[in-house]
Amino acid sequence: MWHLPYDHWSIATIAVCAVSLGIAASGRLPHGLRLALVLLVAAALRIDASWQWSLHAWDERFHALVAKRMLDDPLKPALYPADHADADSSQWETAHVWLHKPPLALWSIAASYALFGVNELALRVPSIVWGVAAVGLTYLIGSSVFGSSAGLIAAGFHAVNGFLVSLVAGRRVADHVDTLLILLVELGALIVLTRIRRRDRYTATACGLVAGLAILTKSLPGLLPLALLAVVPHRASRHRVLTVLVASAAAALVAVPWFLYLRYAFPNESAHEWAYTLNHLTDPLEGQGGPWWTYLTDGPRFFGELLPLAILWFGWMLTRADQDPRLRVLAVWLVLPYAIFSASATKLPNLVMLAAPALFVISAGFWSWLRDRTAAMVRLAWLRVVALALLLVLPGRYLLEPTGPLEARDRSPADTQVLRQLDGRLGPGPAVLFNAPDAVSCMFYSRMPCYERLPTAAEFQQLKRSGVTTAIYSKDLAGVDLASYPGAIAIAAPE
Repeated sequence: MWHLPYDHWSIATIAVCAVSLGIAASGRLPHGLRLALVLLVAAALRIDASWQWSLHAWDERFHALVAKRMLDDPLKPALYPADHADADSSQWETAHVWLHKPPLALWSIAASYALFGVNELALRVPSIVWGVAAVGLTYLIGSSVFGSSAGLIAAGFHAVNGFLVSLVAGRRVADHVDTLLILLVELGALIVLTRIRRRDRYTATACGLVAGLAILTKSLPGLLPLALLAVVPHRASRHRVLTVLVASAAAALVAVPWFLYLRYAFPNESAHEWAYTLNHLTDPLEGQGGPWWTYLTDGPRFFGELLPLAILWFGWMLTRADQDPRLRVLAVWLVLPYAIFSASATKLPNLVMLAAPALFVISAGFWSWLRDRTAAMVRLAWLRVVALALLLVLPGRYLLEPTGPLEARDRSPADTQVLRQLDGRLGPGPAVLFNAPDAVSCMFYSRMPCYERLPTAAEFQQLKRSGVTTAIYSKDLAGVDLASYPGAIAIAAPE
């Protein structure tokens, strides 16, 4: 029997979103209601993709556990307990003090835990909010550059982009961190575009403050709003320099205290993490390498096969004598992330997603231009309709892939339910879990230290003398010699 690659909840979500986008595209409603429908689509897709009572195996489980520990000490990002025998500060996957990402996104997750409890959906609530808000900012930016109609189309591209939906749901590397970073870069870009339209004395400071928050989200990529501000035209070069200096001072005011604190409180870990961050430029870390053109060949999959046409059109627009300075902001926003990360040795698709909103706006501008320029082509009307339809439909294809963010999956896996019940099963006293399938996820669901190996004889005897309960997890308890651990509690995984 043939089965759809989605469960009934996702099928309902897809149907509601398709109808909503169709109504929004028809133009029969007031503009504000059409935007509301696009935002509804963005929210529905992100909620559906996020509705899963288990952690994803990429970065999400690390972010989940560190944010949980921040409830006890928000100024000490920690992963493994300090006394954990397998903690290794030289490896971010097993470190005690965890500085692999700056704290802002993790603080937002911890705040969500405080409001809704420590669980998977609370983990993703901030990203759902940031992701939908980013769609709204894409609308504002697109409207500012190409008009409200293009802004609505750009917001639609953003709403259905499968990669960004996956980030919100925790399914891709950097997940919730990158979701917040994209929102802050968009906010910085909108402030820069506002400065072009009116010379407000406060826009440079506002841009700097947003850049500071972006740096607190993901360090060096958070500098992008300052680069966008640097291309705004000024009457004299000294005015441009002064503007950037003011913004940089505001950014430093927000971000520098945190990094100074880390240097003072955790000097060794801080130095190691900075070196690791810079190594992304020279070494293909964790096997994530590739040729310099990797991101260019990936672009059509995430943004549609007609993306090169939109880029060529945008390049032509930049060469015109009456070039709008707002196009330069879009150009820098697009080119800078792609140039830097294409030259870097480490290649991960999330790295260039900083430029995704710029691509949505450019694609929407091209769609609007093509629609207007071909309106009188009666004989080729079918070709015009096909081209415009493909520009709209192809970018959303990744969303509907069988292994995409809406794929059919067990939304409450049995093995996760076993982990969630560990504390209740082992009682209130001290306990340790060995042979865990994933120590990080197990520590998220329980209060105890967890190990992915069996205990040594000396460890087991020491725990026994200290009155600590030893639990051993296994998918096949027959493969574990429980007789070597008298008194240990066996935790059988579901078959």
